[in-house]
Amino acid sequence: MCHQTCKGSPLPILETGDPIDREVEFVPTKAPYDPRWMLNGRQNPDDKNCWQKGFFDHISVHKILQPWAQTVVTGRARLGGIPVGVICVETRTVEMTIPADPANLDSETKAGQVWFPDSAYKTAQAMKDFNGEELPLMIFAKWRGFSLGMKGTESVVDFVDQALRL
Repeated sequence: MCHQTCKGSPLPILETGDPIDREVEFVPTKAPYDPRWMLNGRQNPDDKNCWQKGFFDHISVHKILQPWAQTVVTGRARLGGIPVGVICVETRTVEMTIPADPANLDSETKAGQVWFPDSAYKTAQAMKDFNGEELPLMIFAKWRGFSLGMKGTESVVDFVDQALRL
């Protein structure tokens, strides 16, 4: 599914089977849930033959900048056939791993709904990419706060500055 446009040209609107004025059937809970269900929809847990509609067109969300900075979800999607960029908060706790050394026992967990330095950088990078593609941007912000962590604050200032500058 193409989301890209030529600079300055109108957005490519595709016909979709989803009506524009549809209801979003997935309702977020207070307990941690997969935010992709809100974006893309999911199979109805009560009736496996039915689909609970998400915010965007059926199965149009394509994640980008994976798998790093997993406390934020970024991607491209379609809303009424119109391509958009999307940034959403991961509500579940995720494990941070260091890909350069998978045998490293120093991996750590990160709480969901917290904007960490790598999450801020990923958010800034996605915003920069969507701006360069001239895509409208939707942010589902449910952050509880920002964590500087124990790793030092020098790079944190740079990450936050990049995210807020956009």
